[in-house]
Parts: sequence; structure tokens; C-alpha cells
Amino acid sequence: MGLIQRVIKPFQTARAAIYSKIGPAKDWSTWQTVLFSASRAKVSVNWKTSQAIPAYFRAVTILSEQIAALPFSVYTKDEEGNITEAVNHPLYPLINFRPEPTRDKFTYMETLVRQMFTGSSNYKGGNALIHIMTDSSGNIDRLHLITEEWEQFKVEGEYFYYIHEHGASVPASEIIHLRMYSEDGILGKSVIDYQQDTLGRGIAEIQHGANFYGNGAQIGGVLETDQALSKEQRDIIQESWNRNYQGPDNSGKTALLSNGVKYRTTGKGVDANDIEGRRLTITDISNITGVPVTLLGQSETFNNAELLNRIFVQYTLRSWTKRIESEFNSKLFPREQWGKTFVKFDLDGLLQGDTDSRARLYQTMYNIRALNPNEIRKKEGLNGYEGGDEYGMPLASNSKENVNP
Repeated sequence: MGLIQRVIKPFQTARAAIYSKIGPAKDWSTWQTVLFSASRAKVSVNWKTSQAIPAYFRAVTILSEQIAALPFSVYTKDEEGNITEAVNHPLYPLINFRPEPTRDKFTYMETLVRQMFTGSSNYKGGNALIHIMTDSSGNIDRLHLITEEWEQFKVEGEYFYYIHEHGASVPASEIIHLRMYSEDGILGKSVIDYQQDTLGRGIAEIQHGANFYGNGAQIGGVLETDQALSKEQRDIIQESWNRNYQGPDNSGKTALLSNGVKYRTTGKGVDANDIEGRRLTITDISNITGVPVTLLGQSETFNNAELLNRIFVQYTLRSWTKRIESEFNSKLFPREQWGKTFVKFDLDGLLQGDTDSRARLYQTMYNIRALNPNEIRKKEGLNGYEGGDEYGMPLASNSKENVNP
């Protein structure tokens, strides 16, 4: 048993006494979800029902997949400020390919972001925890993504995490804790908790539409007759109507009524207001997640795709990548390496314009000696060539001097 484990062992015993209780004291966050997850729309809003809203599901998918697809690597900075990808660093394989044996890099990052947006039945939404695990030599050999229950507690000013799947307490220095939104900087809170009414309205709209089309008629109505009917006769008429005209397969059939029975419409089940409500929900979800409405399937006039992409990167993806970078860098590297060795996402690929725009940019950068041909080719995913490391001549000079800076 390590020194840290021996020190905090008494506190683990105390925590175990808390977990042995039943009811809300055992897992208050779960009971909060059960007791207080109803919105004003009178529907349950939780990690599962919220994903039934197509726009929300799509927004979370876009964010998680786009972040997972971004180049993410380890870099070093020398005394002159030159930044180089550290391909020989021990963390390079974990960051670039497989953070832990059970997940590749893409799946790992996608799951991490989804956890913060959705949570699960046994996981706190708005948070994502990674246990930094080491081998017998003390070297980091895996970044284990926590998907089971956990608790955070404080002892003499220091924070610890009780990880249920390990049955052990872990100091905060060994936990990468990503928070979606936080009111205290200690514990994250899910957007589902903040936006109960908005998401509840969207869920109610989906349920209303499903119920309407499930009933199988394009308009609602009642069967009327001036004749006195027995209960048996009423049941026969109702059963016959439901059998012949209810359900999506019977939609659009022509009804044949007899014996003085008449059908009177009572109003439409889905009308323009319902459609407009769905559009409003998409707009609200766009505001909540930062994903443009055009990417969520809502038609909108926006001719400048490059500008739209830049806005999405600058105001949405950038904050997410900085959140991840900051926590990784402060936990994966010792203090003396801060700023010298670090992980970083590469957003340049998403900020590139179309072919003509990139060509003009590269021409300008080459002319002012900011980029050489091989650097330009690297940005385009092309191999360099011999002699391509030389920089262009200054525009205002006809000098024959060596053009390398």
C-alpha cells in the first residue's frame, strides 16, 4: 500500500459508513434526479429523455465528434520559443492513439464530451473524471475514464475522490476533472439541470406529435348520434372505428358511417403553432450548446460558410478545447515543466477557408517570409521536398543574399 493510500485509509472507512446508508443519504444526486427532474411541461427531464430531442442529440453529437476528430498531441517549447511535437515523449502514444486499453483516442474523447452533456443513470452530468494511473515505476501508463459512480470530499483543505469501481479514495492530484458549467469551480453541473423547462418543452412537443400520429388521424373529432345507445352499442361503434380508422396504416381512409352516426371534428392535433414551437426549440438548443442552427437542420440564410465555421470554432469549440487543455496540462506534467511541455488541440484545419482563400493566404505568408514551402505543404497534409525549407524573398528587396532567416 502506497504512502498516500495509508494516509487516507481512515477516511475511506468513514466514507464507507456513509455509503452503507439507504435512501437519499446514499446517493443524493440520483434522488435529486428522481424527485426534482420534472419541468413545467410536466415531463421528466433527465440524461435519457433529453436525448430524445433530435436537435439536442445532434448538437451533442456534433460537439463530441468534432472535438474527438481534432488533432491532439504533446508539444515542447525550447528557450527560443520554438514549439515542436514531442513524438518521443512517454505520453505521446496515450494522447494520440489509445489513452487506455479499452478505448481509442476518438472514442475516448467523444465519450468524455458526451459525459459532460448527458451523464447517465449512475454518473453526474456536467462532469468527466479521468484517473491518472501509473505503473510500478511511477510512469503514467493509462488515463482511465471513470464511467461509474464517484464522490468528491474534502479533508483538511484537500480534495479527494472516492471511486466506486476501485473501492478506493484518490487525491485530486491524480484526477483530471473536467467541468461543463460550474458555480464554484469545484463541481460541474449539467446543462440538463439548468435548462429543465426548455428541454422539457422539447420533450413534450415530441410526445405530443408521437401521440397524435399514433392515433392515426389528421384531425381530432368525436362520433355523435341522436339515437339512444346502450353501453354495448357504444363499445361496438368505438371498437369498429378504432379498428378501421385508427393508427398510421389507416390514415387517409374514407369513413363510411350509418344509423345516424356523424363524425364532428374538434380541432387539429398538430398545426402551425406546433411547427413553430419545434423551430423555437431548435433555436433554443443552438443557444444552449453553441452549435449553429444551420447544423441542426433548421433552414437559415447564411451564404458565408467560412464565416459560420469560424464563428463555431471561435465561440464554441475553442472554449471546450481550452477547458480540456488546461486541466490536462496542470495534472499530467510536473510544475517545473508547465509551459515547456504541454498538450494542445490543433484548430487550424477547421479555420482554413476554401481552396482559393487558402492559396491567397499561403501566397501572402510566403511573400512576407512567414512560411516556407514545406510548412505550407505540411498544413495541406503533403510531404516536404528537398530545398523546400527556404523562405521567399522580401517583397521590397531585390537582394541576392541568403533568403533563410
